[in-house]
Amino acid sequence: MLNTHINKYKVLIYTKATCGYTDKAVDLFNKGEVDFKLFNLDDMEEPNLMKQALFEITGQRTVPNIFINSQHIGGYSHLKELHEQNKLKGLLDDAYVRHIF
Repeated sequence: MLNTHINKYKVLIYTKATCGYTDKAVDLFNKGEVDFKLFNLDDMEEPNLMKQALFEITGQRTVPNIFINSQHIGGYSHLKELHEQNKLKGLLDDAYVRHIF
């Protein structure tokens, strides 16, 4: 299921119920008017299995776990760094971005 999601959605965020860093990532994407899909791992059918599978794919145990163009970019700090270095908009194409940062 994870690989299906990763390949289906241009911008994808995996999170848990209460994660302040996810809120910051969502705010950044909303500021740029970027379409994204958010999945709460705690709401999934087998959350522990999903968390383990995500760790095996990314090597990251924390959330948010962010993918752009099927590429794992890391968590919020990585997203913020890409944005501050003006590299984030280069990862996104116009089909999914209504406003360039």
